Amino acid sequence: MRTSSTMAMMVAASIMLAYAVPSAVMAEPTQGLGVFAGFALTNVSGEGIDADASGPGFGVDFQIPVNPQFSLNPFVAMFSEEGDDFTVTEAGTSFDVTPELDITTFGLQARFWPNEQFFVGGQVVNYDVELTLTEVTTGLTLELSESEVGFGVAAGAQIGEGLTITGQYDSVSFDDVDADTLTLLIGWRFSMP
Repeated sequence: MRTSSTMAMMVAASIMLAYAVPSAVMAEPTQGLGVFAGFALTNVSGEGIDADASGPGFGVDFQIPVNPQFSLNPFVAMFSEEGDDFTVTEAGTSFDVTPELDITTFGLQARFWPNEQFFVGGQVVNYDVELTLTEVTTGLTLELSESEVGFGVAAGAQIGEGLTITGQYDSVSFDDVDADTLTLLIGWRFSMP
């Protein structure tokens, strides 16, 4: 039950930050469009597969302040990742393959702001994953496409007028395969009234 432990960690971190930061009258989180670029590290594991991939990506979100300590952020992002060769064994035969992942995500992130700069949050995210496995010797490819809902946690900061830095961890399960992704995003939030 990875999902319940992830949600429990998110709630615990939010509560600890709420009590660690002195309460004061705060301005609401900045409303507006955010654009970001970053880097993702993904581990895909399950029956017959255990691969790591990494690569760049970009995306957009829109931050909607609910109150001075809470915002909702719908988002969409795309990443293109490549991994090192690994061995797949099928029906007693082993193949060396190179993985490539094209990931499109969209979802909703809820952010708790214990002060005007830092946030922690959780998210529900839909993963559309295109996995291409290329057999090293022959160049033959196998393409798999899956879509599934996952969950994640995030933490970050908005610095100055709009610079944003976010780190997040997501986990999603596709039938017999699990994918765990760590992402670092740097972007800019354009303030809107």
